[in-house]
Amino acid sequence: MRAAAFAAASWVRARRATWTDAEADPAATFVATTAVDFGMGGRFAVLGGPEEGSLEEKAPPYVLTLARTVTQTLVERARSLQFATAMRLGRRASAALVVAASVMSLAMIGREYWQLAMRTPVAAKVREAAVIAPPKATAPAVDTTVGQLRITATPGSARVAIDGKPRGVTPLLVENLKVGTHAVVLQSAAGTVEESVKITGGDTQELAESIYPGWLAVYSPFDVVITERGRALALDEQHQLLLSPGEHNLRIGNYELGYDQTQRVAIKPGAVAALSIAPPKSTLTVRANSPSEVWMDGNLLGDTPLDAVPVDLGTHTVVVKRAAGGERRFPVKITIKPLDLNVEYP
Repeated sequence: MRAAAFAAASWVRARRATWTDAEADPAATFVATTAVDFGMGGRFAVLGGPEEGSLEEKAPPYVLTLARTVTQTLVERARSLQFATAMRLGRRASAALVVAASVMSLAMIGREYWQLAMRTPVAAKVREAAVIAPPKATAPAVDTTVGQLRITATPGSARVAIDGKPRGVTPLLVENLKVGTHAVVLQSAAGTVEESVKITGGDTQELAESIYPGWLAVYSPFDVVITERGRALALDEQHQLLLSPGEHNLRIGNYELGYDQTQRVAIKPGAVAALSIAPPKSTLTVRANSPSEVWMDGNLLGDTPLDAVPVDLGTHTVVVKRAAGGERRFPVKITIKPLDLNVEYP
């Protein structure tokens, strides 16, 4: 009986060199108590796993298939060995001894198989899935040579021109504007607004304009009449008038003085623009039949004869004082046309 057992064990040792499975892992497969059916009416217990349970419950399908194949081969080998031994003993062993030899042979074969299994992995290794990071989205390159301008206007909408070129009606987003300063004009029924906007590369600038009237304050040394495109514009008590925003060409004049001039003014919404009128000077010439001094509005202009002295336009008082005594007083209106004054004493 022992001879049969040792013969079977020797056969297992000779064959185990060919039993390989590079991906096996017995620690992940075998459990604390695993029963393997050897096909001989009994089950063999294998010890050593981390958890309890049957081989069928814990092992992968291909391990079960391998175990059944190896077991069947070992059983057939053990039967051949035990019957050969019985024949050599001259059939003197009883049926009980044959059964005992079979049990011992199977026990040793099972031990050899377990030792082999512990050295040769039979469970599939867990392969880590290669985590491939998704490619990072590459941000589109920013063109730093151009920028954008978003324009809004209140009330209502306005026509937009940039650097003299029409661009559309507000609200408006103008793209691909070259870096630098641009002249922006907004026109609506309420008036016109002009602005300078600086564009920076890759950025969006904002321009929000309110188009409503502004004020013009007029400062003049004499009364003036203001007209625009033939329409008279009246000044209030503070010498101001209300104008729509934008550029205005105003005609300013005093027809009695002969003054007539056109002024260009820019009105901004809600702001007060100042206009100071500085008319050109005229000249005064004074002659007298006796040496005299010439005074205007309390200021000495010089002695007679007085030739073409610059004076301001407007109404003035000229006093001629004779050196021998006496004086003459003349209210005069200085206009664009030079004034000549002759004084004769009796």
